[in-house]
Amino acid sequence: MRFLGRMLAASAAGFAMVLVTAPVALAVEGDCNNDGVVDDTDKQLILGAVGTAAGDPGFNAAADLDGDGVISGQDVSMFAKIYGAQN
Repeated sequence: MRFLGRMLAASAAGFAMVLVTAPVALAVEGDCNNDGVVDDTDKQLILGAVGTAAGDPGFNAAADLDGDGVISGQDVSMFAKIYGAQN
């Protein structure tokens, strides 16, 4: 087994296996601009997106907290709970 930069290469019994690693950013629920923090900027983004649906201009998938494809009062309510818990 040898480390090749960010790759791990190994071979055994006539087959090869390559594992490539990459940094993974975990999404923060309520973080509408993906900066890793839930703050006033996210609040403005979700409020500005209310009434939009997937495919609409201004739709922000990160603001669709309930995953139904529409930014609605339900998403705002969910955001308020997240935001309130952090502040």
